[in-house]
This record gives sequence, C-alpha cells and structure tokens, in this order.
Amino acid sequence: MSEEESYAQKKWGKVGVRDRPNEREKEVIDRVVAAAAIETGIAPANIVGRRRLEAYIDARFIMYDLCMKSAVFSQSHLGRCLGKHHGAIWNGTCQVGFRLKSDESAFKKFRDLHDRIERRYEAYESDPERMVQELSIYDGRQGDDLPPKA
Repeated sequence: MSEEESYAQKKWGKVGVRDRPNEREKEVIDRVVAAAAIETGIAPANIVGRRRLEAYIDARFIMYDLCMKSAVFSQSHLGRCLGKHHGAIWNGTCQVGFRLKSDESAFKKFRDLHDRIERRYEAYESDPERMVQELSIYDGRQGDDLPPKA
C-alpha cells in the first residue's frame, strides 16, 4: 500500500518525516479505520478527523483502543501518526476501558459497536483482500467514498 493510500497521511495531521508510520503501522491503522467505517457508516476522514460529534468520537476512541491493542504503537507515536496529541490517545483508551467495564445500560450500544468493529478488524487481518472488496478501493481513493451502511 503506498503512502497516498493510507489513512495515516498528512491530510489529517502534520506528520514529520521521523514520525511517518512504517508499512506495518499503516496496515494496522487502515484496517481499524476501514472496520470502523464499514460498521458505523462514517467516512474514514471523519473517524480520523477532528469533528466532535458523538458517533465520530465513539468510532475514534475504538480506533485508538484497537491500534493500541495491536502492540505496534506507543500512545505518543500513534498520536503523531494521526496528527493528534498523545493525551487525546490516552483519553480515548481510558474512555473505552471505562465504557467496556461499566455495567450502565447507556454504554451497551458502545460495547456492541466495539465488539462489531473488533470482529471486523480481526477478519481484515486474516483476509486483507476482504477489506479491499468491501471498501471498493481503487487507485487514488480519497477515503470519503464508502458505500452507504447496509
């Protein structure tokens, strides 16, 4: 996957030469963002972007959590790859942990979404071609061209 095809690119943050993600890191970010985008119906640019709508934030926090669970990133490096501060990553992963452990019914929807995204991410890890087919990826994609959620 070339650098232009990755969701971890300059478009969503100022990424220095030293902080550019390597191929493994790009693959992890792309798979997590694609899984979140398919499950939520939110465009990838909004998941990694800065808008603060609740649906975007939930998907973004789940993305942070799954990227950190991959053990490929530190919080500061993931933040730099996405053009965010490491505190945003730390807050997101703390919120996910709190929401998953809480027995409040208000977080049931969040827990279900987390489970669906995690399952889809794992399916993409074992079959990367499936991600390509589901997103209908083509050369020069902008990341905003997802099919509508079924």
